[in-house]
Amino acid sequence: MKAARLHRYDESVPPDSLKVEEIEEPKIEEPLDVIVRIGAAGLCRTDIHVVEGQWAPIQDPDGTLLPYVLGHENAGWVEAVGAGVTNVEVGDTVILHPLMTCGLCRACRAGDDMHCENGEFPGLSRDGGFADLLKTNARAVVKLDPILEPKDIAALADAGLTAYHAVRKSVPLLYAGTTAVVIGAGGLDTSASSASRRSRRRRSSSPTPTRGHSSSPENGAPMGRSRSRKATSIPCWR
Repeated sequence: MKAARLHRYDESVPPDSLKVEEIEEPKIEEPLDVIVRIGAAGLCRTDIHVVEGQWAPIQDPDGTLLPYVLGHENAGWVEAVGAGVTNVEVGDTVILHPLMTCGLCRACRAGDDMHCENGEFPGLSRDGGFADLLKTNARAVVKLDPILEPKDIAALADAGLTAYHAVRKSVPLLYAGTTAVVIGAGGLDTSASSASRRSRRRRSSSPTPTRGHSSSPENGAPMGRSRSRKATSIPCWR
């Protein structure tokens, strides 16, 4: 299969940072394995930091990870499943939670999956979604309505999920009629504003960066060229 792989870290982030190559397809090995044919994979600012080597001390402390496939915002269609998978079938449209968890350790049993003792992170700790196929597990795939297109939802696996988590944590403090201020106007920030508007009847305010501040790739503005705009308060309707 074709995959875009990183072979070396480089702070300059050259255009050829990722090389498109033919690599071996993943195979079902465990009962709860799920192989997904990638329909879309989002490019996150974290991916740029990975190329720069900023994450190397955490994700590659012993220097054995490279070359590997980036991509942790993924959606597509189920290609194959292990014998123990019951929540999805071949052909289902799915979005992938970025973290693979076991469901058996103390953290998972307590509902604190992000601290899973056996967690793996496709696109960071193992091959991700910048490829034709990706192997994950049953707990990390969410079945979607087939009317949805992966290209329209892939980024929600990280940018949307992170923003939703922040809004959910803030809900007890943001009673009806209050105003929430979201700092920035990139992919995460706009997702947070949207989630906030839909969570309860409140107002959401999103000031954008001033000229000269860095902007994220998600908001479509080159670094250092984001336009200044006054903060706006948007009525939030259920």
